[in-house]
Amino acid sequence: MRKEAVYTLLLNVTLFPGMRCTLAQDPRFVRFSVIEDGTATHYNLKVTRGYSTEVLLRLMQNSCSSPARRLRMIC
Repeated sequence: MRKEAVYTLLLNVTLFPGMRCTLAQDPRFVRFSVIEDGTATHYNLKVTRGYSTEVLLRLMQNSCSSPARRLRMIC
């Protein structure tokens, strides 16, 4: 879902233990897959600044190490 005229991406997905979140070859991208309605959906999320990518990746990895929960990501 995208907010109008703000260029902000909202993802409301469940992060689960063992979920893999990685940096892509280009350090501006974070790759991850989620399960929505029983099917896997793959995301390649582009972040404008490299530092923000590392922060997002760390946040996702920390969240994935705890029991499954919903996380609202605003990028």
